Amino acid sequence: MLPVYICDDEEKMRKILSDEIARQILIGGHDMQTVLCTGDPEELLDMARQKQKRGIYFLDVDLKQKRSERDGFWVGREIRKFDPRGFIIYITSFRDLAFKTFQYHVEALDYIVKDDILKMLPAIRDCLRVIAKRMLEEMDAETSAAPYFTVKMADSLRHIPLAEIICFETSPRTHRILLYTESERLDFIGKLSEIEEQAGNNFIRCHRAFLVNREKIRSVDLKNNEITMQNGQICLVSRSMKPKLAEICRL
Repeated sequence: MLPVYICDDEEKMRKILSDEIARQILIGGHDMQTVLCTGDPEELLDMARQKQKRGIYFLDVDLKQKRSERDGFWVGREIRKFDPRGFIIYITSFRDLAFKTFQYHVEALDYIVKDDILKMLPAIRDCLRVIAKRMLEEMDAETSAAPYFTVKMADSLRHIPLAEIICFETSPRTHRILLYTESERLDFIGKLSEIEEQAGNNFIRCHRAFLVNREKIRSVDLKNNEITMQNGQICLVSRSMKPKLAEICRL
């Protein structure tokens, strides 16, 4: 999921941007989420650095800061130091800013003029569509090297790299599956038998209720019929799977 950051010193404009971005994410079913809406560029930079993840940045050009040089272009330059492939969109009252971005060595996806709301809102929609399209194209190009598992949730699709998945588990709810990564749990409709066919050889069906990523196994306790995963989760091992698991894990 791509994190979205908004930085504008006008509260009213932040609200407009936040509401429209949320609406377009919902309508488009984009794999994105607004994680911060602030008027403080330092707060944005601190959070983005901590996440260490490619992001989308909506930045006001004319940030009214105590230090006059810390405008939106300065923020963009700082972002490029830790997120060189992130998507930067400038929100501005000035139409021609190409020279400025060249001067600061900041590649911007677009410049959205804030003075005309009727033009600004479609521009936000178009930016998110372009980003979603680019991400899918990149993912398709990398599929052979980094395959992913697609989860349908409501009206949106999530593309989770298989290497990030810890395990799948059958949910107590009928016909539903739980997918675990280091940072989240997803609940979706599915069958473990079908997922097992899609997931590939790195995933082991250790129990009728569990399909685990062998690369994410921390330890195996065959005496107690348990596997401990890297996130601390305990997965069950069926008796019939003990010999195969011992062979796979070289126990």
